[in-house]
Parts: sequence; C-alpha cells; structure tokens
Amino acid sequence: SQINQTMNLRKVCNHPFLFGDLTDSHGVSLRDSKPDLFIHASGKFKLLDRMLRRLYSEGHKVILFSQMTEVLNLLEDFLLYRKFSYVRFDGSTKLLERQESIDEFNRSEEVFVFLLSTRAGGLGINLTAADTVILFDSDWNPHVDSQAQDRCHRIGQSKDVVVYRLLTVGSIEIEMMKKQLSKKKLERLTIHGGDFRKAGKRRSSVTIEELRRLLEDDVKNIDRTDQSDYLHKDITDEELDVVMNRFSLFSEVERANDPQLTRSQSSIGGDMYDFVNIEVDEVL
Repeated sequence: SQINQTMNLRKVCNHPFLFGDLTDSHGVSLRDSKPDLFIHASGKFKLLDRMLRRLYSEGHKVILFSQMTEVLNLLEDFLLYRKFSYVRFDGSTKLLERQESIDEFNRSEEVFVFLLSTRAGGLGINLTAADTVILFDSDWNPHVDSQAQDRCHRIGQSKDVVVYRLLTVGSIEIEMMKKQLSKKKLERLTIHGGDFRKAGKRRSSVTIEELRRLLEDDVKNIDRTDQSDYLHKDITDEELDVVMNRFSLFSEVERANDPQLTRSQSSIGGDMYDFVNIEVDEVL
C-alpha cells in the first residue's frame, strides 16, 4: 500500500489514521481514549464536525460520500462518538440490507446520516429524504461524483438540496479537481452552449468568441487563488455561515433569477458556485 504515492497523498488529506491506528500508553486506541484528538487530527473531520452539528440542530438529513471504505469506518467511529444516528452501505453490503437501509433512512426521522461509498451508490438508489450531500473526497471521474449526488435529486424530491465538496488546500485533491474540470469541457460545450432552461429552444451556431469562452478552463479559478493564504487556517464562523445559511443561500438564487438583478449584484455568486434555475411556466 505504500507503493502508490498518489493514494498515500489522498489518505493524508482525509485522515492520518488511515496509515494505522494509534494507541495511548495503556494500549487503548486513541479513537476511544481521546476522541477529540481523533477528530482534530484531520482538518476535514474538524470542519465536518462543525457542519454536522449545525445540520443536525436545524433538522436536516445528510448523505455522506467517500471513495474509501476505510474512511467510512473512521466516519462511523466519529458518528458514534457524536451520537448521530446513521445507516451505511458500501460494495460489500448485501442487496437486501441495502434496501432496508434505504427504507430506514427515507422513513425514519431519527436517522440523520446515510454513509455511502461513492461507487456503490450509483444504481437504483432513491434518497429523496435527504436535503444535504457532502462529498468527503472526490473521484478522478467527475461523472462518478455527479451520479452519486444525484441520489437525492430523484423524482419526488420536494426540498432544496445543497451539495458540499470537501477539498484540502495545497494538496493532491486540488490537482484532482483540476482534472475533473478539464474532463467536463465537452459537457460544457454540448449542454451549456444552449439555454437548457428553455424547452425546444436551442442555438443553431456558436461564434468563435463564445466557443472560446465555453472552453475557458475553470482551472484558472483555482490557480488564481493564493492557496498559501489558507494554509493552517480554519474556516471562520462567518464564512461557514455564508455557505450553510439556507435562507440566505436560496434567497440569493432567487435574486439571481430576477432579470432586474444581474449575477454580479448577487453577493453569493462567484467562482465555483453553480446555480440551477428552473422556470416552472416554461417546463409546464
């Protein structure tokens, strides 16, 4: 396992305990003897702890994805320590148990988190009870992540859904995100080239300038950020409130849809923010 340097770098971003469990002087795992230290050993776990406590207090339901089953094991220990009710399945879960987990999550108000491995959560899974998706780590293939988060965007979803992706600054995960953005260039040209919100109205041609703009690499948005400014810093409460205040978030989306208000006037709009607009009258 130490031969693959890329995988080791990904493990570093998620949690150092992926390289082996640590014990105290009495031989007891630090997960049990010092759970706070276990959480604070990883920046992602620290942020996730703050996010889940707020989401729980506000009555939301969460789908939590990870690429690695070992990370799911660590997340289970974390959820048990915080006494958050959860269900889990990954590639090793039997088919009958999968359906039982899905039904329990959708029907029970007590179940707060659905732990799911990204690749196991691709087919035949409807989790419309959730209104929050957290991608703990990313895949090299952007469509794997997109398919995973669509588990709660099924027919029957009546809630506003927020998707969060956790990335470690100055790490291999930033390089993976760049690859994801590059791989989606063709999708941006074929889908975003026309206005997909207007049924039956497609643009017949694209100018050279529009083509250049459509193929502009969003990687520049990442490279333009001075990542050194964020090293060894936690997200402030004010910053966290910006991305977790749903009333403010969806109010901004509504204002962004208002033809009298441009995107530049919308305070939350900017790089790496995606808005999905649905015009009901045109859909009908």
